[in-house]
Amino acid sequence: MKLTRLLGIVTLLLQRDHVTAPELAERFEVSRRTISRDVEALCEAGLPVMTVQGYGGGISLSRAYSLNRSLLTRAEAQALIAAVRALSGVSALEDPQSLLDKLPQAGKGGAMEVDLSAFHGRTLSEKIKALRDAMDKCRLVSFSYSAPGGESLRRAEPCRLLYRYSSWYLFAYCLGRQDFRLFKLDRISGLQILEEHFTPRSVAPEQEPFSQYFADDQYQLRAVFDPSVRYRLVEEYGPEGFAERADGLYAELSFSSYAWMRGWVLSFGDRVRVLAPQELRRDLAGQARRMAEMYPEDELTN
Repeated sequence: MKLTRLLGIVTLLLQRDHVTAPELAERFEVSRRTISRDVEALCEAGLPVMTVQGYGGGISLSRAYSLNRSLLTRAEAQALIAAVRALSGVSALEDPQSLLDKLPQAGKGGAMEVDLSAFHGRTLSEKIKALRDAMDKCRLVSFSYSAPGGESLRRAEPCRLLYRYSSWYLFAYCLGRQDFRLFKLDRISGLQILEEHFTPRSVAPEQEPFSQYFADDQYQLRAVFDPSVRYRLVEEYGPEGFAERADGLYAELSFSSYAWMRGWVLSFGDRVRVLAPQELRRDLAGQARRMAEMYPEDELTN
């Protein structure tokens, strides 16, 4: 923590003409005596730190001392700042502000703000921290995983954490399936780090995360959408992803799985009419009948 504080003090002195000891003490939540010892340590390290007593005085660096700021351009610094702030909601970094203090212009804000946390951010950050620890120590993990086919207990060798398509995933070698698998962190519960160790496996190109997971050539959808949902088509597929027709917005789209295609279509409710595949048309018609049976007219009129 002392090293972090010293780096923070130097960064502030590089950005400002001078700063007072009480201000530093308050900022780093230490006593003025500790700040005095920090200044002495910086001097002993060879930094030309000067102190001026009285009104208008404070702690400063010699004007002859400068840092080559070409190491980071303004755009690069802002990009790093945005990345640190984005990860702070889910990362195990205990004090993200200490890292921000080391970046120039960190306190000036920026034109970009990203938040990768979720509604259950604390649970997510705890999973990420535990999985990072397991990967660092090459230890097996076990967890309960909820999938469309049901819930199952998994033992796996964690390999990588990924953020893709608005979700966090664990890429791991599943001992039960004897293959690499992707696990959505939101569906993982009861995560435990086991005592057993493993030797990291090499990953073939075809086994890389998402190499086949989102292959968009397995299921082809043809459908006509109501103009009221144009915003969704533009958001997800761009304005070139559909065509204007007299009966609505016509689109031909590809999906990696039938379940994904079915769920996506259902999210539009009665604002879409499927033309193909025929299997999906029959599936939707059957579901519509079953839903109608759940809400009989005599119950709705009471």
